Amino acid sequence: MENAHTARESRIKIWPDDSFAEKLPTATLTELLELGREIRHPAGAQLMREGQEADFVLFILSGQAKVVISDGKGNDLLLSVVGPGELIGEMACMEGGRRSATVISLNPVHSRKIAASTFLEFVEKRPRMAVFVASLISKRLRSADQRRLMLTASQVTARLVRVIGIISPMFENSGEPAKIPLSQNEWAQLINASEVSVQRAFRELRKSKIINTKYRTLVVPCIPCLDRFTQPQEKNTQNPIMGCGGTDRHRSE
Repeated sequence: MENAHTARESRIKIWPDDSFAEKLPTATLTELLELGREIRHPAGAQLMREGQEADFVLFILSGQAKVVISDGKGNDLLLSVVGPGELIGEMACMEGGRRSATVISLNPVHSRKIAASTFLEFVEKRPRMAVFVASLISKRLRSADQRRLMLTASQVTARLVRVIGIISPMFENSGEPAKIPLSQNEWAQLINASEVSVQRAFRELRKSKIINTKYRTLVVPCIPCLDRFTQPQEKNTQNPIMGCGGTDRHRSE
């Protein structure tokens, strides 16, 4: 009964653009999901732990999680955020090593947990699936390279806006404001900047009505305004774009 439900869900689910699930053929995705069991994680739960034996992979059905690594001094450094349609933990499973990072749910996460041996057997028997997984790993490596280039070539505000632009679609819900539960310190880690610099960038973006901030939460009231702000940000600093603050839903676009 559960498998039938999963099959129906995978056929009708609209996955985020450029997610792992969005790239998979429907039949392959359905088969993959049926291999695992459903897990529901509360906000703040450890989905995976750095140094842990890699004996399973997770496919995120809903919710978002942050990927962090330890700095060796008891502090966590934020690397990225993952959301629906993404497969996590596959690299360590394929290498036969241990987890290189910890994954913590930012809000309630619904996932499918697949044993590493089952996942590897599935990939081995389906050459196309192996190509998709290799493509996923390649995409992450390219993203890491692009991020390093961006962090050395842009002003803090421009870097912050670009990263917000990448993450915010994961948290958008039927046109409602995207609410991203990350602290200013975590945003600073993501863009490799000081927290003071990020605070200044936040003030600028709030003044332009591109974002709002609450305790440990960044709110994007209008993603189209954020997208427009991203493009000219470094070229038009004298007359920055003003956002609508969420009052205009841009229905005509």
